[in-house]
Amino acid sequence: AFRLAPDRVRVFTPELPTFPEANADLACELRNRGEPTLLYVGSTVGYKNIDRLLVAFRQVRRASKARLLMVTPEAYSAPDDGVRCLGPL
Repeated sequence: AFRLAPDRVRVFTPELPTFPEANADLACELRNRGEPTLLYVGSTVGYKNIDRLLVAFRQVRRASKARLLMVTPEAYSAPDDGVRCLGPL
């Protein structure tokens, strides 16, 4: 659908460490393998082009039921379906 050569795409399915009890719900959510997940870890400052990330994610979302999890040091609110901002962990 995106005309990418298979050798240009790599999929990682790491085993997640045990989270402290305060994040147990988050750990369960992250372990949900039934839904493709994209993870962004970084800042939301202008040069990081978060707007571009969200545009690209909308295209992915049209093709599949994926979700985008964002770990950022700043508070950030993305209005798009399937996007969850976790803040700093």
